[in-house]
Amino acid sequence: IKQTNNGDFFGGIETSLEAEKLLTKKDSITSQLKSSNYNNLALANEELDNQKDALKYYNLALNSTQDNESRYIYYNNIGNSFLNLKNYRKAKE
Repeated sequence: IKQTNNGDFFGGIETSLEAEKLLTKKDSITSQLKSSNYNNLALANEELDNQKDALKYYNLALNSTQDNESRYIYYNNIGNSFLNLKNYRKAKE
């Protein structure tokens, strides 16, 4: 996440993909870490203008979290992706 936040989008993707291999437990903490990790993958892909993968990872983040606040953030990010794609109907949804 720090790499992505500092503009190293390829490095952020690479590190998040490696982290995903370690997040194998089936508990609430791991689930929340996975959703944050997927969101990071989505944000990095979005910065690289790869909206299709960004949307895929945002949806994985949504499916991995039980936290409503995180859900709102991910839905907002999905809306922003659709705005970038100029798909205003989907963005409004």
